[in-house]
Amino acid sequence: MQGTDAGDRLIRRKPGGGESSLVALAAGLVLFWGCGDNASTRADGGRLEGDVLPADAGADRAAEADGGGDAATLPRWRRHSGVRCQRNGDCGEQRFCGGGICVSAIVELALGRHHTCARHQDGTVSCWGMAESIAGGGPDVMTPSIRDDLRAFTNIAAGLHATCGIAAAGRITCWGPREGVVARDDGQPLEGATAVAVGKGHACAGNATGVYCWGKNDQGQLARPLATGESLTAGLASPGGVRFLGAGVATLAHDGASRICGWGWNGEQLITAANDVAVYTSPVCSNLGDVAALAVGESHACARHADGRFSCWGERYYGQLGLGGADTSNIVPHGGATGLPGGTVSLTAGTSHTCALDPAGAVICFGRNHLGQIGPEPGTLEEEVRQPARVTGLPGRASLLASGSTAHHNCVVIADGESAGAVVCWGANDAGQLGDGAPRYDPTRASARPLLVRW
Repeated sequence: MQGTDAGDRLIRRKPGGGESSLVALAAGLVLFWGCGDNASTRADGGRLEGDVLPADAGADRAAEADGGGDAATLPRWRRHSGVRCQRNGDCGEQRFCGGGICVSAIVELALGRHHTCARHQDGTVSCWGMAESIAGGGPDVMTPSIRDDLRAFTNIAAGLHATCGIAAAGRITCWGPREGVVARDDGQPLEGATAVAVGKGHACAGNATGVYCWGKNDQGQLARPLATGESLTAGLASPGGVRFLGAGVATLAHDGASRICGWGWNGEQLITAANDVAVYTSPVCSNLGDVAALAVGESHACARHADGRFSCWGERYYGQLGLGGADTSNIVPHGGATGLPGGTVSLTAGTSHTCALDPAGAVICFGRNHLGQIGPEPGTLEEEVRQPARVTGLPGRASLLASGSTAHHNCVVIADGESAGAVVCWGANDAGQLGDGAPRYDPTRASARPLLVRW
């Protein structure tokens, strides 16, 4: 292990404390903080706790508006418009018929706690769900909408209340309650990024120099001393190249060869096997080979291997590691290889659940199911689904699968049939993040049945 900060490592769980009752003893300070769902409540100053804070944060905020989910009330965000259609054949190549309008094909999905964004083949970005998380204000809920100035992204990522994307020259643009182009600590734009991840209150991006992070640091998310409460600018958290990057309450970075580094919250042993060290404020690195992809949830992670198997570690409480059984104890890094009968071609991690896509286009999920994240199968209605279960009700094979480290929902792109190209989502829908046209916020709304996004 490398690069640990002894001054900030002396952080232990409070005896008898839960996930929102922690005591940190570091640098002579006693710090209290919560890391439960209450982090999404409004804080003083009108911003949501957990916001990512880009360099020119607050610039050009969307105005507040009352009423339903009409994107026309939000500056710059607008509903999709274009060629009318009745079927996919009316739209030509690299487009699909979505709700009577030809929509550019979707190549990437990014899911936050209360919102969803999609990157299209033509470089545009659509978002739907909580307007505060997308536009910094407005009506409670936004139906799928685009912004003409959000274009030419190569990757996007969403977190608790923010979305960030890699644009021209590898610069990072973020939007939501705070928006702008991310700058380094020296005031120059962060450039050359090839990977981006947004977690629970912070974000990171990797380039040839290393991984840079910005936002909140109350749990060491920025790989800085805890005295640095938050940072508007991006500091170098971990030197060295990065291929795979993920962020929840901790950040994990893999170089594509055999080196994986982590920093931030370690309460569920996501970074190291130490059960008496809850926070690392500088990178801890170890070896993990044969990584084809990395999926990071809030407090668990999975590495997909080239042969289609995967290894998961961290929090096991809800069965999100796919190991079955009644044991709820954490699994130390980097787990043991497991798999599904048909293998996996992609893997995604939600807050406390995991989903896999198999070669036949079927989706298999496991873990927490309190909002229908695992799907509608009669045998998967329990709050915890510890055995991998196939999601039913999809209108065709899936070709792209996504969740997010702060998300309680999942989305897929359908590969074939009359719904080819369409997006289907299931799980939490309190803010319309499933894209089904829900008009207002409802904290009890969810759907275990996959729903078509209505463009």
